[in-house]
Amino acid sequence: MMDLSPELIDAFARKGITLIDESVQDSYNTYPLVTYSLDTDTDNAVGDTLGYDNIGYTINIWARSKAEMAATSIKVDIIMKMLRFERTGGLEQVNGGLYRKIMTYYKIVREVYTKGET
Repeated sequence: MMDLSPELIDAFARKGITLIDESVQDSYNTYPLVTYSLDTDTDNAVGDTLGYDNIGYTINIWARSKAEMAATSIKVDIIMKMLRFERTGGLEQVNGGLYRKIMTYYKIVREVYTKGET
């Protein structure tokens, strides 16, 4: 089991973007806003001392204009690809003047462990 969230938060911060856990966003956030949620963390292959995990994240870009949403989405996509994630989906929504782009990402991560340790 891998937790890549700290790595994501750090990579976004180095590019000047605050990445917020989807579960803690609130009405006090300013826009554009970028949120994330871990969607997939499953075993891909398991061995005696190492394995591989399927890791998937959903990144939401929230903005007050379509242009702002698009510009932020490009920055997000570049960061995720620098971290070797593949984009697996994208969807745009608008509701009451708030634009949202939903982007999903996936990668396989090597996990090193010693069998039997907890």
